[in-house]
Parts: sequence; structure tokens; C-alpha cells
Amino acid sequence: MKRCIIAIIALILAGLLAPSFSRAAVMVTPSSVNVVRGQANTVVLTYRLSGVPNGSFTSSEGQFVAGATLVDRNNIPVTVTITGGIGTIAETVIIPVRIMERVLQLGTAQFTYSRTFGSAAASAGTATVNLTVTGETGGTLSIRRLSLYFGNGRAETTVMKHAADLKAYADISYNGSGLLKGYWEVDGRPLSYVSQTLPASQQITLTTPDIPALPTFDAGTHTLRFVITDPNPDQGIPLPTLIYFVTTDESAGEQVGLTLKNPPEAAEVPYASLKCEWQAIHSEVYLIQFFETPGGKPIFSAYTKKGFYQLPQLVLKKIFQPGGTYYWRVIGFGRERSITGESKAGIFRFSPAAADTGK
Repeated sequence: MKRCIIAIIALILAGLLAPSFSRAAVMVTPSSVNVVRGQANTVVLTYRLSGVPNGSFTSSEGQFVAGATLVDRNNIPVTVTITGGIGTIAETVIIPVRIMERVLQLGTAQFTYSRTFGSAAASAGTATVNLTVTGETGGTLSIRRLSLYFGNGRAETTVMKHAADLKAYADISYNGSGLLKGYWEVDGRPLSYVSQTLPASQQITLTTPDIPALPTFDAGTHTLRFVITDPNPDQGIPLPTLIYFVTTDESAGEQVGLTLKNPPEAAEVPYASLKCEWQAIHSEVYLIQFFETPGGKPIFSAYTKKGFYQLPQLVLKKIFQPGGTYYWRVIGFGRERSITGESKAGIFRFSPAAADTGK
């Protein structure tokens, strides 16, 4: 009789537990992705397992399949820890060019990436992502790289208290097209939000807004970041940090105008190492900047303590082009990096052919 009762209890427990685990499911987000042909694509997938026993569930590999053909494997295992019958994990999948080309050779643009999760005690099931090979304009937006800099082209700068012209820039490289969302953050607090549709140009430059401007009313060191919230904020793109220092000096003397002397305004100069000169003023150091467009970001900057700067031949060949038109300006700085003077933007043009050096 006792054995009969134990058997009945076992059957009852099995009946109670079996429905719970029979509802095991694995879901993946996003469920479909467009990938751009001709370049490696990075996709962040989030798996959610539910209705399974607590413990660890592992997928030993991911599989790329087109129709009935196994195209490639991803041999990196993914393990989900289950607590309370639910577990999630994110995976960054890199889809190389060779996989997309192989899919297209099979006569289709459609393929899948799938993972099957299981443990020694139970199976959770298979998660499948539908992938479509597209051109540049049809790819799902994904961020490749983010770089930040100030107007001096560097990751740090110094300004006077209450300076109104401090600007920062974000160069964003990306795949595909779509909506970018994020915000500028100063000292850990949001300053302004960005929501912008990105075309399929693969790179864009964002600028901190005029209103609200970067705060410079508190003396000391401040940090600045651009935080991306969409797409895929967890895709592992490093978020660089800029640092700017606000001095206690609100007016380090009246600024004077710097006069540019050489090259002459709108002159055509030989495509060779160029000596830039200006009228020296009372400054500890000068910053010379070169631009391709008025008000654009500098393509090259340098510091000097003299009233001239000789553009190195190496820099000339790497950055400047024969026949190119360029703008330049000079800013003088005193102690504690206070601005003592600034020139207007000058313009010059290199001759179309390289100068005869006699070599």
C-alpha cells in the first residue's frame, strides 16, 4: 500500500512539472536583420529563455543556413544562466563578407542564423534570426566607431570661465541607415538629446548645440560624453570621454586681433613646405589651425612659441593636396591657457603641381 501511494505521488508531481517544462521557449531579439553586402556587419542579439529549470543552458555553436545549405558555423559557445525559470544573454555576432557572398552564390539573399540551447536535463529550443543581404541603403543601422574631439582636434581643452564658444564634435561611423538616438552628457548629467535619421553615407559629424551650450560657469575639470541609446546601446562600442578645464580667470585681459602676414590673402603658393607668419603679440604660445571650409573642423593643428610655423613636408603630403584651397587662423594663449588674441581666417591655394625642389 505504501509503495502504491509513493507511485501515485510521483505521477502527480510528474504531471505538475511536465507542463511547466513543456512550455520551454527561447526567443531572440531582433528576429530579422538586414545586412549590407561588401562589408563585415556586426549584429547584437539578445536571447531570452523561459519555462526551463534553473541552471545553465548552453548553445555550443551558431549556424548560418541558406535554404537547406549550411553556409558557416560560429564555434563560440553561449551560456545562459536560468533563475526562476527565466534567463537572458546578449551575443555580438560578426557576419563576414564571405558568408554573404556564399549566400548570394546560392541564388538567394535570404539566410538565417540559429542557436539551439540545452542542458543535461532539458532542451530549451532553437532561436532563429532571419537575415537579408542588401545594398548600403537597405542595411540595418549599426554603429562601427565613435570618436569625440574639441575644436582643437584633441580630447582635452582649457577655456575661461563663462566662455560661450566651447564646442565639441562626434564623428560616427556606421553601417546601413536608420534612426540614431542619444544625448550629450556633461559630468554624468544629460545636456541635450539627439534624434536624427542617418542616411547611408556611412559617416556623420554631430556638434554640441548652441542652446544649451556646454556649461563653463563652474571652474574646474569637467567630463563630456556622447551616449548612444539607439541602435543597440549594448553592442560594445566604446564611449570616449572628453575633458575640459574651466579656469577661474573670467577676463584675462582684452583680446587683440592677430594679423596674418604670410601667405598673403588669397595667394597661390607653391605646393611645398609652407612658412606661415603672423604679427607676434604678447602670448606664451600660438595655436595655428588649417581648415578645408570656413567654420569647419580643423584638418591639422599645431602649437608654436614663435611668430611663425613651418608646415612640415610630411604633413603637407599627407593632408594637403595640390591645387587645394585652404583656410587658416592663429590663436594666441597666455598663462593658464587664457586667449590673448585671435586672427581672422585667411585663405590661400596651393598650385596644382608640386614645386621643383631640384631633386
